[in-house]
Amino acid sequence: MSLSEYVVYVIFFPALSAGPIDRIERFVGDLRKPLSLTSDDYGGAGKRLVLGLFKKFVVADTLGLVALNANNATQVRTAGLAWVLLYAYASKFI
Repeated sequence: MSLSEYVVYVIFFPALSAGPIDRIERFVGDLRKPLSLTSDDYGGAGKRLVLGLFKKFVVADTLGLVALNANNATQVRTAGLAWVLLYAYASKFI
């Protein structure tokens, strides 16, 4: 294992957050394998990207308009509506 591989392991956030669960030996083995991407990989990545953008710019922003409307907070009469507004408010800041 070289110093550069160790530095990549230390700075790579998912490995940092996994702690001792993810050992450096497995990480370096994966790092040394050649990367071969297929058209299916690119297609799957594109779908995830478009879906994520849709969720952010359509769903979350629409829920944000509902959650940040001051009149809605004063009209809450049921626990169900309070939960909907809480979810809408939380999704705006994700």
